Amino acid sequence: MKGIPLDARVRCSDGPAGRSTCLILDPIREVVTRVVVYDGGRPIELERVVPVDRIADATHDSIHLDCTRDELRQLPTFDSVGYLPREDDAGTRTFFWPFARPEAVNLPLEHERVPIGELALRRGADIEASDGHVGKLGELLVDEECRITHVVLMEGRLWGRREVAVPVSMVEDAAEDLVRLRVDRRAVEELPAVPVKGGVR
Repeated sequence: MKGIPLDARVRCSDGPAGRSTCLILDPIREVVTRVVVYDGGRPIELERVVPVDRIADATHDSIHLDCTRDELRQLPTFDSVGYLPREDDAGTRTFFWPFARPEAVNLPLEHERVPIGELALRRGADIEASDGHVGKLGELLVDEECRITHVVLMEGRLWGRREVAVPVSMVEDAAEDLVRLRVDRRAVEELPAVPVKGGVR
């Protein structure tokens, strides 16, 4: 098993490339399909969608890609941003994207390019047992074919900052900011703490 961390340092074959911001998964097949990487570049900061097969290695706090930074910049962006049209006093409709006038009052429209039928999960998403909140999402553990085997729960109120790997069989369903378990808090509390740090095990 290996962990694919969220909010982790990302490196390309030729140097640092930013941070992972979320994982995109197919909830039906329970497979991670893509990782979203925020490049932190200037003057334009973008998130790039990276196929999971470009991950060469991963540890608890870093992801190594098998591409160069230039190749990463050629991958599709995650966010699509546009602006609503605005009518001026003469009734002329003007679209201000991508070159917006500073004085213009525009309504930005932004959406994430998540493939139909798939789901984007971010670090810190709430995890709820059948009888209440138990913690936050830390990372996903996957097998060699990127099938999800465990959801790593962190910062649970029941045990402080202990991390627990919850088997995917205990997951009822998931949304962008919430993972629901089919077991109660007692069942989660009885799971052993695991040494998630260290990447591949």
